[in-house]
Amino acid sequence: MIFRKKPTLKETYDAQLIQTMEELKEEWKQHQRMEELMRESTFESYMEKRLAEAKYFYLFKEAKIRDVKVPFH
Repeated sequence: MIFRKKPTLKETYDAQLIQTMEELKEEWKQHQRMEELMRESTFESYMEKRLAEAKYFYLFKEAKIRDVKVPFH
């Protein structure tokens, strides 16, 4: 236990990136479900969904560039 390996800076930030990606993916899915349930979607709800989608895919591309390996749950 004394000689436990500390996580590297890359591992720390990769874990943070994965957590943020999961949160944004859930937010995006929530906006999609809300839009499906609404009778008439408003421009604001549409733009919120598109913004959440753009944030998620931006981080997805960043993870691909950084060669982040996502652990399976």
